[in-house]
Amino acid sequence: LMAPLGLKTADLPRQAPQAHVGEAVGVFCVWHAGPDELLLGQRDRHLDFCLWLGVRAGRLHLYTGVRPHHLGGWLYLALVWPFHWLIVRRSLARMAAHCSEAAC
Repeated sequence: LMAPLGLKTADLPRQAPQAHVGEAVGVFCVWHAGPDELLLGQRDRHLDFCLWLGVRAGRLHLYTGVRPHHLGGWLYLALVWPFHWLIVRRSLARMAAHCSEAAC
């Protein structure tokens, strides 16, 4: 879905990667890695995107943030926004299935 629009995509790694600030995890750069949270991001010509994953009270929480750079970024955001929850839920389901297979 993302590649035809010029945004980066990646497959899930075979095993859970170690998160080190400044390194890449998939298409995202690790901006912060703490014991119970991870802040990932990607700066693209269309928009900047950040993803926060955190564990609180035994539950995984996810927050996303987007900053469009120009009209193209806003148009992309307008196209994706109605499907955002579906994309996030599918991504989390893929991560959960992958982690159960790889024993993350």
